Amino acid sequence: MRQEDFLLLVSRQGDEAGLDEGRLQQIERHSGLSLTQRWPRAALFCRDTNTVLSNDQNGAFLGRPRHGGEPPFHAVTPAMATGMLGAWDGSGLSRKLWGDFIAIRVDRRQSGSFSLHRSAMGHLPCYYRMSRSGELVVCSLVRDGLAVIGERPSVDWGQVANHLARQQLRLDATCIEGFHELAGGCELVIEQGRMPAIKRRWNPWTFACPNVWIASEDEAASRLRNVIEGVIAAQASRHNHLLLGLSGGLDSSIVAAGLQACGARFSAINLVTSDPTGDERDYAAIASQATGADLHLAPESEALVDWRRSDAAHLPRPVASSFTQSADRQHQHLARRLGASGYATGGGGDHIFCYTQSSTPLLDSLRHYGPGRRALRTSIDIARSADVSLANVWQAALRRSLRLSNSYRWEADVSYLAGEIAGIVAKAPRHGWGDAPHEIPPGKAMHVAWLQHAQNHMEGYGREQDLPMEWPLLAQPVVELCLRIPSWMWIAGGQNRAIARRAFRGALPDTLLDRRSKGSPESVLIRTYQASRSAILDTLRSGHLAGHGLLDIASLRMIPAREAAFRSVDYRRIMTLLDVEVWLQSWLDV
Repeated sequence: MRQEDFLLLVSRQGDEAGLDEGRLQQIERHSGLSLTQRWPRAALFCRDTNTVLSNDQNGAFLGRPRHGGEPPFHAVTPAMATGMLGAWDGSGLSRKLWGDFIAIRVDRRQSGSFSLHRSAMGHLPCYYRMSRSGELVVCSLVRDGLAVIGERPSVDWGQVANHLARQQLRLDATCIEGFHELAGGCELVIEQGRMPAIKRRWNPWTFACPNVWIASEDEAASRLRNVIEGVIAAQASRHNHLLLGLSGGLDSSIVAAGLQACGARFSAINLVTSDPTGDERDYAAIASQATGADLHLAPESEALVDWRRSDAAHLPRPVASSFTQSADRQHQHLARRLGASGYATGGGGDHIFCYTQSSTPLLDSLRHYGPGRRALRTSIDIARSADVSLANVWQAALRRSLRLSNSYRWEADVSYLAGEIAGIVAKAPRHGWGDAPHEIPPGKAMHVAWLQHAQNHMEGYGREQDLPMEWPLLAQPVVELCLRIPSWMWIAGGQNRAIARRAFRGALPDTLLDRRSKGSPESVLIRTYQASRSAILDTLRSGHLAGHGLLDIASLRMIPAREAAFRSVDYRRIMTLLDVEVWLQSWLDV
């Protein structure tokens, strides 16, 4: 549950009586939501009316929108929100505002017509479904939506198969049959006598086009720091105390520097693993000392992981990873002890700061400038960053250039999937943003694809059900600016995320900014598997995935023999399958 939870119920045409007082009261009792507004053909329910910025016969504004443009990012006032509803401009909402918000517009000229806009890169969920009786439900929690229309959940096994094959590709269709997500920056248009339609009001390709690229590394770094600090100041202003997950890596350290710059009150938590590859406490100590954060160390432990329970049980996609429960429980415990009002994370930094060892920046440089010193410099930077030879870089670039499409290729992971399923998912479904336009070079197309990757990592955490999580590095102003930075700038000097490092030079110690290593929490995942190996494999072999023919049972049965022979086993893949199976149980075994 979150304060911003909402539900909009639109009656079928000519059946306004379907929203009588008795039914509205029943919805309130069963959902825990409060009736907030009633229109001739619809009713809006919210968990906390304090999150409703504007609410009248023209519509409603939910959440916390902020003005875009350049920092400082001022909050939208109720009067401003009311004015925007009265002079509706769906495209303008995405251009002028950012944050976590839903705007609902009632068209009083066309009785029964609605428009619902979800903020681009917003963190307020929005799903919709037409019921069998013709009602439309739009909600932040799918379980609430199902209860209101009186239907039981049904799994979309085709979407489950797509998820298993391409876990990072987030489609508008969810894994609960009939429910679609209203993607960020889109508008749901509901008109009498017509099926609901989607209008895309925001598109990342607008900012990835070469004609809007930033020309110099100095300008890119200066503007990046300015916008990150502005976003962090805006997000921190709603909190009295934030708890930051601080690994001592670049991304979380940048968030710490931003919190210090705006004078926010915050503490930091570093998760310590028994495996040296995941022990980053020394770097976290350097970051906390540099930014004035009170650092708390907490041990990662498989004892805190209950792999039989999914932290995505309330979501229509199996996006939770069981091994993150260890980190979640430590965050929750410390947040309660400190009285924190929210969490902050550097999550998504690798994606939006274009962390790559690909040859595609070389192709972008060649396409933009042609052959010459610039391309040679880029190839040297890639070789240094990826620790490969120049010859390897140019060979990889040549192979990539021979592909007809400049779009990112979503490769399928079909390991442990049944043969017929592997054939079905061989071709990647089309994402709502579409293929890369012809003017977008392959490196920037990859950057946009990684932004898609990040979206499945922004939910499914146990801690977000207690307190809000702030994701400053994936906020719309940061995303739009980063997409305007050419791909070759991100690996300048042979350093990944080079512009982000340059942006915070002077705000963070060189020890952190020049760090090339990255820690990994994989040890918790592996120990969780090893502690319950037999039970986990039994669960997979006898579960819903196997029962619906999605898994290669023979391959699963061979895992113990492979381990006994000291042959490699993909523990992460097995645990991913398990997480999907447990999510299915949360929806079907009730």
